[in-house]
Amino acid sequence: MHADLSNVATKIWSLAIRQNLTISAKWLAGKLNTMPDYLSRLDNKYNWTIHPNLFQYLDKIWGPHTVDRFACMNSAQCAKYNSLFLDPTTSGVDAFSETDWREENNFINAPFRLLPRILNKLDQYQAYATIIAPLFRAHPFFLRLINRSIAAPIRLPKARTFCIPMSNKLPEPLRNPKWKIYAWRVCGRRDCCPATGL
Repeated sequence: MHADLSNVATKIWSLAIRQNLTISAKWLAGKLNTMPDYLSRLDNKYNWTIHPNLFQYLDKIWGPHTVDRFACMNSAQCAKYNSLFLDPTTSGVDAFSETDWREENNFINAPFRLLPRILNKLDQYQAYATIIAPLFRAHPFFLRLINRSIAAPIRLPKARTFCIPMSNKLPEPLRNPKWKIYAWRVCGRRDCCPATGL
């Protein structure tokens, strides 16, 4: 995707040079540029990351992780990451549209509401992942998470010690301090042996 944009920019720049044109950026009122204005004002309560020391600890146990699937330029724990929106260093927009899950050691710190889709994606590509997720025994995804676990989950410390907000909104773990958050090592392959530990 970056190569395509770079090619377009190069063609525009070459045309401007040949035609002796000057290109300049100009501010445009939000009401005339509604979609970019809207996106720039999003304050995402789901945009948070774990403390780098905690990631390094998990990386020593289940790593090296090769891609951070739900991140942004400021929150990525891996050099390769997928983001919700295009940014200068993302390797792909929308983790669910990526097809390399099986080739990667995936690190997943996503909005918890996406966990059923994430488990589907892991099954589809028979992929391995470390997932940050709460202990929600009554939630429909929980049994699937347990059945795909290949190591005992690691209980994380209190959210205030590891959860780093990346916006002005209070993220899920900080809004719900009684939640027990774990790191889960999972595999989407049918022949992986489930782990016990809960």
